[in-house]
Amino acid sequence: MKCIICKENKSYTNFSKEHIFPDSIGGNITLDCVCKICNDLLGSSVDSKLTNHEFVQLIRLALKIPGKSGKIPNPLGEAYIAGTQEKIRYVFDNFGNPK
Repeated sequence: MKCIICKENKSYTNFSKEHIFPDSIGGNITLDCVCKICNDLLGSSVDSKLTNHEFVQLIRLALKIPGKSGKIPNPLGEAYIAGTQEKIRYVFDNFGNPK
């Protein structure tokens, strides 16, 4: 079988599911024609940057989409009250509900 990323022929045991959209943003469409090495590279270099982007984390919080750890991100962890140095924290439970 040939990997669609590196174009190398490898045995079927060297392949894993590649999510077209990362599963941590709700992706459930997968391909099985990406080798494990390329899949890991995509996960660490592309998927992680996408899923850790603040805008994407806000959407994941609003839609309550957990990541691989099972937790919903909280990009609103700390903020300042406008015009002051007073810090506030936004705290959510594991289901994305405000505490």
